[in-house]
Amino acid sequence: MSELLKQFIKECNKRNHISLLLPEKGMYVKILIGESQYGFFISKEAITLELSEESHTIVQIECNLQTATAWLSGKMKLQELINQKTMKVKGSFRDVLRLESIVMLAKPY
Repeated sequence: MSELLKQFIKECNKRNHISLLLPEKGMYVKILIGESQYGFFISKEAITLELSEESHTIVQIECNLQTATAWLSGKMKLQELINQKTMKVKGSFRDVLRLESIVMLAKPY
């Protein structure tokens, strides 16, 4: 999972148009897979695996490894996975939509 997150961040940072969607105050995405926890931080400055000290919102995602892989690789949309009940998401609707857009724009072609 860590390698997948690194690849996702690399793809995001390669694409300058994604920076227009990045939040000013920052957003931490926490992904819970079984007993394991992963995450990344998104802000105007950067997308990183490290949590920033600045104020931020949190989007929490619970799913299995296959679901997370399908989502982060752009094979499945976040809303589809939520509707199929294979993924649970906690966070504001606005942040969830922003996150879905960022992931879809960063998918490897």
